[in-house]
Amino acid sequence: MRIIVIPERLDDLSRQMTQATSELRDLEGRLGRALGGLDWQVRQQANVEGQVHSARRQALALADEAEGLARFLTERAAAFRQADAEGAQALGDAVRPYIIPPVPVPAPTPTPEPEGTPISLPSLDTVFDVLKASLSTISLFVTSLGLDAVKVFAGAADFFLRKLPNAEAAFRRWEEYNQQDNWDRATAAQYQEEARKALEGLGIGGLKDTLDLIADKIPRSDVIDEALKKAYDAVNAIAEWIGALGER
Repeated sequence: MRIIVIPERLDDLSRQMTQATSELRDLEGRLGRALGGLDWQVRQQANVEGQVHSARRQALALADEAEGLARFLTERAAAFRQADAEGAQALGDAVRPYIIPPVPVPAPTPTPEPEGTPISLPSLDTVFDVLKASLSTISLFVTSLGLDAVKVFAGAADFFLRKLPNAEAAFRRWEEYNQQDNWDRATAAQYQEEARKALEGLGIGGLKDTLDLIADKIPRSDVIDEALKKAYDAVNAIAEWIGALGER
């Protein structure tokens, strides 16, 4: 069970208690003035004086309790704000090393054809690491959007992660074959097509659509902005690799 505390509501209640304190003390003073204006004989009838004194004591006691409650609410609101700020900072500090890796540096991948032009795109190993870290960070914030958003995002991310090992293996097989001395054009073309299909199988189109769907709904912060940027950059890099492999 989750309890949501809104510091602004605590501040509102504190102000109400402060106002109640003032009104109770004002009431106590008016009761005293009213008693002072009564005839002595009237005071003695039905113990009016005793009842007024009792009411005044109760008013003062309630005023003291309301004043204490107002201070307590103000202190709790401040404490929750501080805890929230510290929690957000701690979360950012904890996940930042994982969601802000070094910017991928384009690394030329040698082509097996001597007359060809090397592919100059970011290393897919780095791209995959960046995307996995970014998705992990985004998932921490998607929970605040409701069950439907969580299901959509989790489904797209899970599909990508389940397909990833196959794509990594296919791409690595193509890369490693290109480095062999006894290279064969037909075999290289086969491995290249398998790598392209494996990358297409990651479902990055659906993943990008999911990011588009939730990007403007997640509460903004430096951490989430950086994670979204890294995720989009990684998705675009994979799309570029798919295009490059299909052209060659």
